[in-house]
Amino acid sequence: MQVIQVRQISQGRGSATINGILIAMTLSEKYHSKVLLISDESAADYLGLGYDSEQVRIFNFIRTNTLDGVRLERYSSGISPGVNYLQMEQNKVNDLEALLRAAKESFDYVVLDLSKRLKVSHELIRLDCLPQCDRVIENYFDNLRSEVRQFSSKHIQVIGAYQDSLKHYRMQTIKKIYKHKCMYGVPFDSGLHKACMNRSLKNYAKKIVVEKSGPLFKALDQITTCIEKLELEDAS
Repeated sequence: MQVIQVRQISQGRGSATINGILIAMTLSEKYHSKVLLISDESAADYLGLGYDSEQVRIFNFIRTNTLDGVRLERYSSGISPGVNYLQMEQNKVNDLEALLRAAKESFDYVVLDLSKRLKVSHELIRLDCLPQCDRVIENYFDNLRSEVRQFSSKHIQVIGAYQDSLKHYRMQTIKKIYKHKCMYGVPFDSGLHKACMNRSLKNYAKKIVVEKSGPLFKALDQITTCIEKLELEDAS
């Protein structure tokens, strides 16, 4: 099982949550895999899912060490046939290790949209979402080495939220200066943002992933291909 943490490197959380949902659905569709998305934010609101009160029972299973993969699937909400969603309250993040142990029985990937920095025994692929802002980008790269040493994330991917093709050159400049080989530009998609506002992201994302067309899917395809490559490198 591969664990992927999606983080927002700036104020706000929306970009990380939306990218986490899209990546989870793309991994499921592309590799016919089972994916668990765990979020402490508003993924349920974007997806149009009601909060399932039975999810609270999961934490009782964790505390009594009786949680298993079957229960985890049963009490999490379904996003699509291959993707389950669990909303995790921020004060429950300390129970994450037990949750990941249970997820290993039933899922191929776990995508974490959690605001806290994590120290878990599982090897993380970390996807950092940066806006196109000089100050944020410079601070991120300045702190990159110390963060890698502190949290031992072996692989770091960077997603740039580029809102028009004319600014694409900046990503190439950053890659050249910082020798960062795993950076992908995620294009602005007005339909995506409208779907989030209308609580219909589930259907819009499914359309993008299933039809496999458009610049947004191209970016998701590149990112998930890189995730698979890193996963295979870890396995070898």
